[in-house]
Amino acid sequence: MFSFFKKLFRQKQKPEFQIFVDIGTTCASMVVAEKRDNGFFLSSKTRFEVQETDRDAGQQKIQRFMQDYIISVIKEHGRVPQKMHIGVSGAMLENRFETVHLTRKNQQKKLTEVELQELIQDGLVQFSKPDANTALAYFFVTRIALDGYAIQELPHAAYPATVAISFFLSFAPQDYWKALTGMTSAFGGFQIQFYPNQYLAGTVLPRLLGIRDGVFVDIGGTVTEVSVVSGQKLSYVARIDYGGEQMTEHFAEFLNMHSKKDAKNLKRQYSHFWFSSDQKTRALEDGLRESARVWREKLDAVFASVYTVIVPDAFFLFGGGANFPPVIAALEETDGERSAFLEKITVKKNSAEDIALPYAPGSERLYGSDAVMLAALIAQAYGK
Repeated sequence: MFSFFKKLFRQKQKPEFQIFVDIGTTCASMVVAEKRDNGFFLSSKTRFEVQETDRDAGQQKIQRFMQDYIISVIKEHGRVPQKMHIGVSGAMLENRFETVHLTRKNQQKKLTEVELQELIQDGLVQFSKPDANTALAYFFVTRIALDGYAIQELPHAAYPATVAISFFLSFAPQDYWKALTGMTSAFGGFQIQFYPNQYLAGTVLPRLLGIRDGVFVDIGGTVTEVSVVSGQKLSYVARIDYGGEQMTEHFAEFLNMHSKKDAKNLKRQYSHFWFSSDQKTRALEDGLRESARVWREKLDAVFASVYTVIVPDAFFLFGGGANFPPVIAALEETDGERSAFLEKITVKKNSAEDIALPYAPGSERLYGSDAVMLAALIAQAYGK
């Protein structure tokens, strides 16, 4: 009898839902997800774009839109979400690798899991100290070495003198981070989980797509994020302050256009007919190629300045800029002046459809290269 009423009660309970947000420099994408027995049910999918040239002003608009979105979702569901997951673009974060070298106090004592966790916290302290300008937004351990030897798991009997710990660290502007982390206080303070998009690109996407080695390139509105993966491990990250907006500006300058809006619309229009020369003038084609060529040169410069990274020959493009065909064409072009490591590569444009999310019947779906991070965020949250 008890089990009957317990089952009946569970049937009447509404499923828990979570909010997922992908924040870029010039836009934000949001969706509500419920995990049901027959898959994920997505609803309230929306996208918000800002036109401000000032980054901080644009992010403030995005945060206000997010608050309005949370209110509308709470009204629709009649309760607060279980959690909110936010992926943040590198335009608002500084991502980097750091290694700390620690000497053990008692080297005659066996190293235990507890002591190792304490050493990790000790190593993290120097990066997490309060700062007037930046805050530590995210971290994860990428490598641990005992007396110079890297380990995958703690040996049964280890008595190392030194422990080296390597971190992937993300720092955010202090004011921005305070506003973002305090966003849910007015709604009862439900939990927020943050992820840098480069973490998702460099650790989650390779697993979801079954890729061991590759260069993952997220072309956003004002920045391009590069994540190099070797053996399904994130080995190098870089940020190029050049994205779709700068390509538009370069395109407008090349054609001597005074309206950025007109240049953006023209770029989108003629990109759609890329390689159909009868549908556009030579000047337009040259302008499109030139804006993509500048982006390619900046990408070349990133790898030309790094000698400790072996660059895989497979490139995976996503983000709004991946919809710009001249970018892929510029990446595939080779000539004598190109960096040698990019002379023979394969290029694939990824879309949200490449990530096998099991959708429940009637669910909204994620499409396109600019929804890849949102799909990866959902997969990460639900342990796919």
